[in-house]
Amino acid sequence: MRPELPRAQLARASWRLYSLLAAGTLAVLPALVGGCRQSANDAPAPTTDQPARTITFTKPERKTIHREVAQPGLIEAFERTPIVARIPGYVLKWNVDIGDPVKKDAILAELWVPDMVSELKLKEEQVQQVQKALAMATAQMATAKSQVKEAEAAHSRAKYTHDYWQGQSARFTGLVRLAFCTFLGDQMVTSCR
Repeated sequence: MRPELPRAQLARASWRLYSLLAAGTLAVLPALVGGCRQSANDAPAPTTDQPARTITFTKPERKTIHREVAQPGLIEAFERTPIVARIPGYVLKWNVDIGDPVKKDAILAELWVPDMVSELKLKEEQVQQVQKALAMATAQMATAKSQVKEAEAAHSRAKYTHDYWQGQSARFTGLVRLAFCTFLGDQMVTSCR
C-alpha cells in the first residue's frame, strides 16, 4: 500500500516536475527549429569546374598485425635471495646498485681479501720454486745422458781392448805350444797331438 502524501507536498512536487519539463523543452526547442530552417537557396550548387574523383581498388593482402600495449605496472621477483660472500673480506668495487637489472653470471661486486692475497703470493712463490727444481732436474738429466754416452764409449773401448788382448793371448799360447812340441822332438806328448 502506498502512503498518502499531504496535499501541500503533492502540489509542490508536481509544480517542480512541471517546471523542469518546461525548462527542458525551452532549451531543446531552438535547436530543433534552427536546424530545420535550411532553404533550397542555401544549398551549394554543383560545380562542373572540379574534376571527378577517381576511386582505385586494390586486392586485399593477409598480414599479421602486431600490437603493443603499454600498461603502468610494477614487476617484483617471485623469490628474494640474500647474497652472501663465501669468504670474509672487504668490498673493493660495486658494479651494480639496488634495483639495477642483472644478468646470469654477472659480477655484482669485487671483494678484497687480504688472507687470500697473501696465500696467492705464497702459492706463486711455490710455483716458482717448483719450476726452478724442474729446470735443475732437466739439467741433471742432460748431464746423466752425457755420462751414459761416455760410459758406453768407454765400454766399447774396453771391449775392443779385451778382444785385442784375447787374440794376442791365443796367438802367444799357440806359439808357446809350437815351441814346446818342437823342442820335445820325437817324443810325442799328448798335448801336442
